Amino acid sequence: MHGHPRAITALALVVGAISLVIGCGSGSDASLVSDETQAPAISTIAPSTDSTSTPASPSTVPEEILDELFVFSEDEHRVVVSPQAVERALATGDRRFLPPLVELTRWVLLFHERNAVQTALHELTGQSYEGYDFFNWYSWLGRNYEGPEFENYPSWKAQLYNHIDPRFAKWFHDGVESEIPLWTAQWGGVKSDGIPPLDNPRLITAGEAIFMEPDEPVFGVSINGEARAYPHRFMNWHEMANDVVGGKPVTLAY
Repeated sequence: MHGHPRAITALALVVGAISLVIGCGSGSDASLVSDETQAPAISTIAPSTDSTSTPASPSTVPEEILDELFVFSEDEHRVVVSPQAVERALATGDRRFLPPLVELTRWVLLFHERNAVQTALHELTGQSYEGYDFFNWYSWLGRNYEGPEFENYPSWKAQLYNHIDPRFAKWFHDGVESEIPLWTAQWGGVKSDGIPPLDNPRLITAGEAIFMEPDEPVFGVSINGEARAYPHRFMNWHEMANDVVGGKPVTLAY
């Protein structure tokens, strides 16, 4: 994760709407991003030392039930889902529990935890995916869910992601408006900055880019007469570039 979610979303939409052909433009020479690094290795998950393994007292208030759905066990080094809290969430019939329950399908380990989550999701949606089948549940949300989120969902998600890397917590705050549903923001498989961005990358001219094929795709932007082309092959490694084009700071997320 890099940058503010709103800025990344807006810029991604702008960059996605721009096309650039190397060597062609409106009179300005396109600079080509050059990168000599290799694709980074996947980082392993490290347990947090800030979480507690003591569950909260049972509650029937939806917002409080949300906070009781899981704890992080330092002894077991994993997210421990509370089947009792999941059952209380189901009993409310509150569909706002759908995003957090889907989040938990990614972390459940033991059968009784998986079964509780699967039962709740099945009752709330009518779907029969397995209780650990995160990607199918997440795809279902994308196709069908447009409902609201709990007001404390951001801090709940920050606590969940804290066990991967405490730095993730700074991205989720209660009471902060977002242009996208926060449940759509998902862990990419590495720690914060586990995939290093291209920060102010070294540039070459389009004519010097002899290593590229004529029809090779690039991400392009032109600002104040200055043009830049970011080869797809480099963005596929780094997933983000931070640069200054035409005197304007630019962040490209892929």
